[in-house]
Amino acid sequence: MELLAAAGDRAETPQPGDGSFTTIMLKTMEKLFEKDHTIDILELHTKLVHRDARLHTTPFHVQIRAGPTKRSVILEQLKSPGEYQDSAVAWKAAVRVTIGMREPLNEAIMDEISRWLHAEAPGAFVAGLKVESVLRQTASISNFIQESLPNRSSAVAQTLDVPILQQIGEAWGELHHLISRYKSRQSVPGFAEQKEHTEKLANDFVKRLNAGNTEVIQLVEKAIMMSGASSTPSQIDKTLEDPASESLGITNQLVLRRIICRQQSPNHKGNVTATRSTVSVYPDRLLEECKEYDEHRSPQEIKDMKARIGLLAEVLESQKPQSFRSLQLYEWKHEQHKRHFVYHFRIPDNCSNQYKTLYEVITKLRRHSRPTLEERLTMAFSIAKAVEQWHRVDWVHQSISSHNIIFLQSLSGGSDARLQFYAPLLHGFDFARPNAKPSIGRYVEDIKHDIYRHPDRQGEVRDGHKKEHDLYSLGVVLLEIGLWRSTQDLVEDRAKPPQKPTKPLKLKSEAVQVAKKDMVKWLADAAQDSLAHYVGSEYRDAVRTCLTSEFGVTQDDERKSRLLDAMDRMVLQKLKRKPVA
Repeated sequence: MELLAAAGDRAETPQPGDGSFTTIMLKTMEKLFEKDHTIDILELHTKLVHRDARLHTTPFHVQIRAGPTKRSVILEQLKSPGEYQDSAVAWKAAVRVTIGMREPLNEAIMDEISRWLHAEAPGAFVAGLKVESVLRQTASISNFIQESLPNRSSAVAQTLDVPILQQIGEAWGELHHLISRYKSRQSVPGFAEQKEHTEKLANDFVKRLNAGNTEVIQLVEKAIMMSGASSTPSQIDKTLEDPASESLGITNQLVLRRIICRQQSPNHKGNVTATRSTVSVYPDRLLEECKEYDEHRSPQEIKDMKARIGLLAEVLESQKPQSFRSLQLYEWKHEQHKRHFVYHFRIPDNCSNQYKTLYEVITKLRRHSRPTLEERLTMAFSIAKAVEQWHRVDWVHQSISSHNIIFLQSLSGGSDARLQFYAPLLHGFDFARPNAKPSIGRYVEDIKHDIYRHPDRQGEVRDGHKKEHDLYSLGVVLLEIGLWRSTQDLVEDRAKPPQKPTKPLKLKSEAVQVAKKDMVKWLADAAQDSLAHYVGSEYRDAVRTCLTSEFGVTQDDERKSRLLDAMDRMVLQKLKRKPVA
């Protein structure tokens, strides 16, 4: 965004006429366009301040907000809609470009590269940028299914059992049918001449192809993450050596699983030295999270806490697929004089450093700034999918609540830009070892947090955190999204008279157990009574399953693979539905 004005502050310009700023600017613009067919605003300003322009006052130019490359705005002739079309049928040639990176690729860097190419490169060069990645992924899947699977020639293929192979075969069959139908339509005489119809069909084809790719890859990923191929660091290394891991896009999950697998060793020690990335990032592109502790901590407790902070940092620093819905950790440090640890997370380049929690969005936003029903359904599925993804690599969040789910704001659009409701982010991960009884951190009775805690995780005597506990917390969050009301409000309303004027959540010993049951019952009743009206019966059933832990699993393995399969079937599949028209 740039400002080009006739003059600076307190300067008067001539009245309209031959010597006015507007008249001379238009003439200058015409000359620039005749020469280059484009108008660069910075060059335009340079021409206008030259004495040959014969302006009576000096034009004023300032760059209000720089773009990705800090270049000036360029004006050019508007093209016809077809010339902007990003589809496979528009391809005339292809070129391979290698870009060297100082750091591993992540979603933010890929987004920046894409925007840079679209901004800087000739239009013909980036015509198929988006489509090419989808087609390349389809080719990788095809090669894996047709070459590796039949003879089990790769480490990835060897991990897949018969039921998964059948599911992959069905998903690939649908993809193959989609491609065949598209090719058959292209062969119809006169198809290419129907430009508008051709482009619409191509776009629709790419979207459906991308969705099909995702389904196949998720089936493979789920099978690998729950198999012996990811049970030990050595097995994971063997799987990573298989080229199929990279071509199918599951390398980051395997690397993350290896980090977690090593941490599960009782002898593994976290990195107690504060770390940061080798690439500098401006402070305003970082989001800060503090983990505080009180003044009564002993040196040994602080040392233990620091080790666990380091363990969590290892996980949060790792590259993760977008479906994990978490920011990448840039650095962490211990500020002992302030009695807290500080995490700094990278903010994606297309987002501002402003954000709101889900709790704030529910309780404070009004009217058009609130999310639509479609956006709420999308955020609910994205959050549930993210929890499932973390559980597949055997990591639990331990603090899921509407206070620890955040939404960033788009960088473009100024103060009126909407929050990215379609892209919720899990934040505020706890730093205790998963599945271990808490040895640090004193329990504090607080309705704001207790509402999201599984009953077994409340009180002074607490069980170690399990995946079922995360799923209970997820159910509470999904209830809030469905009713669009904070559960704190809901529970406090139920606790008011005519009930006894006590504070159930503050009571001790046996009374606490009764209060826990009351709270769980109130939430389950709210789901049963109202959710179907607001978001449908399937959404209601998914929430009730999480709150009651009735997944129908009596015996399971150490990594809860059957529980996760049931969660996929009874929660994710019920939340994954087409938006309301």
